[in-house]
Amino acid sequence: MGNLLLSLPKLTEKDRQNIAKAMRRKGYLKDLPYFGHVTSDRIAFLNREEVITALREAAPTYPEVLDTIPKLQQAMTAQQC
Repeated sequence: MGNLLLSLPKLTEKDRQNIAKAMRRKGYLKDLPYFGHVTSDRIAFLNREEVITALREAAPTYPEVLDTIPKLQQAMTAQQC
């Protein structure tokens, strides 16, 4: 289980917003008044597996979040090698 720290350089502003959307649905990052306020330091230490699961669960409501999953999976695969 890792965090998102190594993935941050590959994540766009849209990716960070997607993560914020998904994680807010799971009860995290509730203090953000707007998804655009998410910063890298707010998501850097979230659990990667929890984020990927949250993104998949949010996909029926927010289909655009699916674009973020491959970036997180690639970093996870590179980390394991």
